[in-house]
Amino acid sequence: MAFGFPAFAEASVTHSLNPKQIDVAVEDALAKLGWRFSFRDGVFQAFRGVSIFSWGERITIDVSTPGVVALRSRCRFSLQCVDWGRNQRNIRRFLSTIDLG
Repeated sequence: MAFGFPAFAEASVTHSLNPKQIDVAVEDALAKLGWRFSFRDGVFQAFRGVSIFSWGERITIDVSTPGVVALRSRCRFSLQCVDWGRNQRNIRRFLSTIDLG
């Protein structure tokens, strides 16, 4: 469980996919998870909705650096300082869903 303003979690993984393949892999994973998302300049922004434990999260998936996927999940409400583990779960769920070949 993270504590901060707003609460967040980060991770990064390496891969050997080319830029087109990693874009497709990220899009497929986000679609499987049912997370709405946008893409701009090598960065995906996914959004999770409000729940009993959170005002929602923004998940940033940065694929702009070749061979690296950098993840950050943070609470959308800037004063939410406790995330009850949701941000770390978002990262774990994404990493368990994406196929990095």
